[in-house]
Amino acid sequence: MQTPRWGALRPRLLALVLLVAFVAGCAYYNTFYLAKRYYRDGQKAEEGSLSDAVAPDAAAKYEAVIRQCNKILVDYPKSKWVDDATYLMGAAMYGKHDFSGSIKRMDDLQTKCPKSPFVPEARLIQGL
Repeated sequence: MQTPRWGALRPRLLALVLLVAFVAGCAYYNTFYLAKRYYRDGQKAEEGSLSDAVAPDAAAKYEAVIRQCNKILVDYPKSKWVDDATYLMGAAMYGKHDFSGSIKRMDDLQTKCPKSPFVPEARLIQGL
């Protein structure tokens, strides 16, 4: 039996490497996409609430945002969405009325990503 030559295996190996890179990239983007979607859902649930207290549905959505953003910050610390995830996490903490956690996240955003377009919004949330 002949062993396969390297030339015949090269396209398969390349396809496998590209597939793994694509799947990893999709998982990475999907994590951020879900965080944004949960944040929008939390805001909608909060708008529908008649009291000043955080609605249970909104709190659950904001908790999901925090979990997803934390996953981005831990698993992909050099990604292009670090500032987005940091801001979104702080905004979700603000939505849950975790004001000290929100201020800490907004401070992190301003120190780690001072040129981020989210810095003015972070300052606004800190002021609120």
